[in-house]
Parts: sequence; C-alpha cells; structure tokens
Amino acid sequence: MVNERIAKLTECREQYKEMLTSVRAKLPMASGVEATALARRDAELQRKIEQCNIEIRFLQDHNGLIEDYRRQYEDALTDRNNAQTAEEREAFQRRADFCLAVTADALHMATELRPLPPGVLETIESDLHQAATIAKNTVDAINQAISVLNTVLDGLIMLARVAEKIAVA
Repeated sequence: MVNERIAKLTECREQYKEMLTSVRAKLPMASGVEATALARRDAELQRKIEQCNIEIRFLQDHNGLIEDYRRQYEDALTDRNNAQTAEEREAFQRRADFCLAVTADALHMATELRPLPPGVLETIESDLHQAATIAKNTVDAINQAISVLNTVLDGLIMLARVAEKIAVA
C-alpha cells in the first residue's frame, strides 16, 4: 500500500514537473497579465512538487524528513536575520514558518495511530482461542493425572494398612 502511494505521488510529481517546464518555457515571452498568471502558476507548481516530495519522503523516511526540515527551518531563520531588505526577511520568515509546519505535521503523523489492516484482529482472536483450548486441554490432562495419582496413592495407602495388619498379626 505504501509503495503504491509512493508510485502515485512520484507519477503526480513528474506531471507537475512537465507542467512547470512548459510554464517556464512560456514565461520569458509573456508580458502583462499573462506573465503574472504564468508566474503564479510557476509558484503553485513548485509548491505542489515540494508537497509531493514531502509526502514521498515522509513515507520513505519520516525521521529524515523531520531532521531535514528542522535544519531548513534553522537556515531560513539565519537567512532572515542576515537579509538586507524587509521583503527578503519576510520571504525567509515565510519559509521558516513553512518548514516549522512541515516538521510539526510530520511529527504528528509519525505518532498518529494507524488503523489495523483487515483481518488482523480475527487472526489474533483465533490464535488466542487456540491457545486457550490448548491450555484447557493441558489443565484437564493435569487434573486427570492428579485424579489417577490420587487413586493410586489411595490404593498404596490401603495396601500399606493391609501390610501393617499382616505384620502385626
């Protein structure tokens, strides 16, 4: 199931990359409203590609993803502090906020309980029932052995009493 999800995300990411290539090829020749629309589309496709990369990375190695985005968060904060203009500082702050959100989401998803696959509980219940049956049979066998042993011991006690009476007589 995970491999299927990774394959679909990879396919989707490749389609976004093709679309991004097409947009970037048109961008230098565009002007005015068309250039603005293409620039927005470029940014949107970049976000979608990064989202696919995040999801793929989470499925493959969520701890690595968390560490990478934690490091990117710290880098963005450093870049923000070193930025020359307010616009640059704002852009680096947005990136830092994004990296922090990715890290928080990944941590939350990594600790989230996932539903059990179908049939797992039935298998566990069947195994428990089988174990209980074996234990019951074992207990029954032990009880039966104790009963037989008690009968044998009663017989030995009776023989011991008879032998005692014969020895006294």
